[in-house]
Amino acid sequence: MPAQKEGFEGVFLGENCWYAIRISGGMLQKIKYIAAYQTQPVSAITHYAPVDRIEPYGEEGKYKIFFSEKAQVMTPIPFGDAPQGSMQGPRYTSFSTLKNAKKLTDVL
Repeated sequence: MPAQKEGFEGVFLGENCWYAIRISGGMLQKIKYIAAYQTQPVSAITHYAPVDRIEPYGEEGKYKIFFSEKAQVMTPIPFGDAPQGSMQGPRYTSFSTLKNAKKLTDVL
């Protein structure tokens, strides 16, 4: 999920959740972890957290993800040579792919 500095620090790290997320209906039961892509100047995936539960959020078919524990720092996965706009919405991958990625295109 793309995150700007204020939201990332206050919500992802501070509240152990993330919300107003668009999630494809077929993916709801498959999501076990969430990772945060920090926008510029960081421009990298820097943290992940295991998912405790996902609940509807608001009136527009979006969701709120609650973490089962605090987000963990990971080796940053830089934007690198990914196409512009690659992180403007949710992306799905496996946990092993995420943990082994060296750059964003390895995740996509």
